[in-house]
Formats: sequence, C-alpha cells, structure tokens
Amino acid sequence: MEHALFWESLVIFSAGALLVCVGFSRRDNTSGIVLLWMGAACMLALVFYLIPKLLHLT
Repeated sequence: MEHALFWESLVIFSAGALLVCVGFSRRDNTSGIVLLWMGAACMLALVFYLIPKLLHLT
C-alpha cells in the first residue's frame, strides 16, 4: 500500500470509529443514529475503495 494511501485510510478509519463511538453513546436520539450510520458509511467506503485498488481492479 502506498504511504499516502495508508495515512488517508487511517484518518478515515479513525473518523469512522469516532463517529460510531459517539453515535453509540447517543443512540437514544435521532442524531446518535445518524452518527452511527455515518461511521458505518466511512468504514464501508474504505472497504469498497481499498479492496478493488489492492486487487488492481481499478
């Protein structure tokens, strides 16, 4: 994995994990559920971006 790609992925992963943690602590409100979904979207975006890139499909 490229050096720059690693750090960008780490930042997106950290932001997603933070959103999931904050959203889980506020899961009683609608805003907490939105934060959970945003965190999950960050994680899935990494998966759907990195796997084809690592397999040289793009």
